[in-house]
Amino acid sequence: MEAVRAANRRMNLTSITEEDAFVRDHILDSLAGLALLPPAGSVIDVGSGAGFPGVVIAIARPELRVTLLEASQKKAAFLASSGLPVVRARAEEYGRGPGRDAYDVAVARAVAPLAVVAELVLPLLRPGGAAVLWVGREVAGEAGEAARVCAALGATPERVVASASPGRRFRILRKIGPTPARFPRRAGVAARRPL
Repeated sequence: MEAVRAANRRMNLTSITEEDAFVRDHILDSLAGLALLPPAGSVIDVGSGAGFPGVVIAIARPELRVTLLEASQKKAAFLASSGLPVVRARAEEYGRGPGRDAYDVAVARAVAPLAVVAELVLPLLRPGGAAVLWVGREVAGEAGEAARVCAALGATPERVVASASPGRRFRILRKIGPTPARFPRRAGVAARRPL
């Protein structure tokens, strides 16, 4: 918390800096997903930002091999101080290159709408791997959207789990086969034209 708050004076890492809110909204929210992770394996935190949930997961579960993926050079430089492996790249590029089919679990917290984040994280997973997504309240049609998007990406929507964090849920997607080679699409396409 102190490292993030100190760095936040030089760059915009978070708007939440008051101690109680920081603990609740960043640290405890990150810890809320621990029970959904396997006992061991490789984890990639997509869009790591200030290190949530990836750094918190790595501290709480040192048996997991956590990698942080962040496109911003400044944020990636800050994350390097965590001692964890940091990949400075867009998820689209990394998912078409060395990150493809490389991880057991992908986590993402408040990165993008479901259709967009699924296209970013699923190519990074090995078949059998899981995406654990921190999401907000359910929106109309979300279950159907999850099924449609997963079918296009070689996955299945496994379940939705309540979170201890107010207004938060977890959506778990299971990769059941290879993601078609055309995914992820070029940088920004998923956001402009969601599946």
